[in-house]
Amino acid sequence: MKERYEIVNGVADVEGITNEVAVGEENKAAEGVPSFWLTALKNNRTLAEEITERDEEALKYLKDIKWCKLDKPYSFKLEFNFDSNPYFQNSVITKTYDIIEVDDSIVVKSTGTEIEWHPGKCLTHKFLKKPKKRSRNAKGIINTEKCESFFNFFNPPQIPEDDDDDDVEELQFLMECDYKIGSTIRGLIIPQVVSWFTGEADKWKSKSKSGSMSQPVPTKCSLHWKPPKLNFVKLNTDGACIDRKIAGCGGVIRGNQGEWLGGFAKKIGDCDAFTAELWGVLEGLCLVSRMGFANVEVSTDLQVVVEVLMNGRVQGFANYPLIRKIHNMINRDWNIEFMHEYREANKCADALARIGCSLKHKVTFFRECPDNVKEFLLADELGIVSPRLMAS
Repeated sequence: MKERYEIVNGVADVEGITNEVAVGEENKAAEGVPSFWLTALKNNRTLAEEITERDEEALKYLKDIKWCKLDKPYSFKLEFNFDSNPYFQNSVITKTYDIIEVDDSIVVKSTGTEIEWHPGKCLTHKFLKKPKKRSRNAKGIINTEKCESFFNFFNPPQIPEDDDDDDVEELQFLMECDYKIGSTIRGLIIPQVVSWFTGEADKWKSKSKSGSMSQPVPTKCSLHWKPPKLNFVKLNTDGACIDRKIAGCGGVIRGNQGEWLGGFAKKIGDCDAFTAELWGVLEGLCLVSRMGFANVEVSTDLQVVVEVLMNGRVQGFANYPLIRKIHNMINRDWNIEFMHEYREANKCADALARIGCSLKHKVTFFRECPDNVKEFLLADELGIVSPRLMAS
């Protein structure tokens, strides 16, 4: 990392790289490898969509990006180091992601450094000058209007103190997008920045004969349920929440040929989707244990559930009593492997979770597949695929 930093920023020379700076060019960031981080960021589809032409000049002064873990599980901080530039005074701008507990659920809260913009150089707002009416000599009124910019990343959406149902979905979408950007920088860009700079890691970008870059397009993937490996059974679980009030969970245990071994549906009541997912895993493991299976693959379509359950720590998490119960099950004398699969490969469990929402009693076990789940079971047995658009 230190060697890369020195080469990129002109502290050390490297054989095979030359710097030809145009006469009169004022960009100090041209020393070393010009626009190294800017190029790497733009070569990633998710980040390229956030960077405007106005941002590019400022991002040429980006010298390095680092990340570090924080005390809370899965919390982390990004650190952007800038050379002195005509846009803002900050030499370091940070973005922090904290796991916090809100209403018995896990929420990712993000905070960013306040950027100290030089006068007239703010990239996150446009300045609009409106002349005063009925006055020849009066000065115009200057208003500001928020505009698109990569630097909005450092002023993320916040959890409101009062709940407004009309804004919940939009806020959730914005927070998910913000976390996706931060995770992309931490997990993809920083460890493979040289490959992103050269374009080797960029599989979405294509160039025409003239060399111009084409618009990125999502990749269409075909997903299907995958059977467990030899001598294992597979437990697919899911949680469902209707109108944020009625929650249920469900799951199915299958063998190597996709055959139905057992299933369940459970009504949970008033809880969030994350809690419902955890109940699905717990009830599923209990059923696997009662049926006497010693080797099991556990699959859920919520990635954060897999991450939480694979982590040894439970204190500090929301729902930690429920997570502790699951960990107690995991620590029994058997082989358990957790994995994440998309909803398109988890349709049986999804259908059972919805049955759980409609139950009048707590839990129902199914020795045979329910009628309204049979079509999904048959599709899984036949290996029928479902399309999904995914960013490559």
